[in-house]
Amino acid sequence: MVNKQDPRVLRTQNWIKEAYLKLLANDHYQSILIKEITDEAQVNRATFYKHYRDKHQLLKGMVDDVFEQLFNDIRSCEAAFDFVKVKQSHPRFIQLLTSIRERDVFFSIMLTKQNHPYFQSKFENMIHDSSLAILDIALTYNHEVKYSKQITRAFISTSIIGMIRWWIEEEFPCEPAVLAQHITDMIDHGIYVSK
Repeated sequence: MVNKQDPRVLRTQNWIKEAYLKLLANDHYQSILIKEITDEAQVNRATFYKHYRDKHQLLKGMVDDVFEQLFNDIRSCEAAFDFVKVKQSHPRFIQLLTSIRERDVFFSIMLTKQNHPYFQSKFENMIHDSSLAILDIALTYNHEVKYSKQITRAFISTSIIGMIRWWIEEEFPCEPAVLAQHITDMIDHGIYVSK
């Protein structure tokens, strides 16, 4: 059994992951061969199979690792914050966008060049769950919503998913805190300028 904490093991796994990500930037995940991954990583097939059953397990593990890091980043931020009252984005929302931006290559490849169902599901579920958690924080401060909670939650999560996709596709045209504030303002106050 491979000791996952051994620095040599971690280094080899990183080489393999980096090689696969580089290949994913140019080719669809289904067309990439194990030989291409091992050649790019400069390891032999036996080394690959010592760490991964196949390329699908490798990609699933890469996705799981990134989302686990995102969740840990988000959890590190203060949850109790009345962002509606102070008219600012919630720190957890800013951290989510910051963490995505820090992993820009991975998210750019997975959202714009690949259509991997496992990644898409994890991404949408994470945004949906994060949006719901932030809305629940607002509701604990007794802020009322105009529409049903179900409609409000669906609107918020799909809006955020769409905006993040746009942000990544446009190669991050603004900083995470700026995007967070724009999204927060649009959700809380609408898109029209009061006259």
